[in-house]
Amino acid sequence: MIQDTHIYYKSGYKHQLVASYRFVTRLRPDYDILTPYISLTTEGQGTLRGGYAWDGATGVPDTRKVLRGSAKHDGLYQLIRLGLLPISAKAIADAEFRADCLQDRMDALLAWAYWRGVVVFGGASIASGSEPVVLCAP
Repeated sequence: MIQDTHIYYKSGYKHQLVASYRFVTRLRPDYDILTPYISLTTEGQGTLRGGYAWDGATGVPDTRKVLRGSAKHDGLYQLIRLGLLPISAKAIADAEFRADCLQDRMDALLAWAYWRGVVVFGGASIASGSEPVVLCAP
């Protein structure tokens, strides 16, 4: 059996799910979306499967009160980046991120600040071609 002597990986991730996480979103794609780690039905039922990796709240401290919202938000952004959801979905993903933070008992002013950050700076994260590249190490 021939084995590859290299590893192939993507960097930039801080967290990884050990079990699937199901969520509901107002986003309703025209067809069910299924990727290796993310699915989203036409009814707005989403799943991040075990093994899904994300970077948490970019540029600000990660706390338990932001992790669930940031996982869902990063998954939705990834679907936008891949062209599976329209760019207009960003506003809904951003609003739901804030709602998730509030539901997880984040202080309202802090949730607003985190939300404002994704509204202002999140555009680069949904740009086509901004998906992390596969790297190789010997």
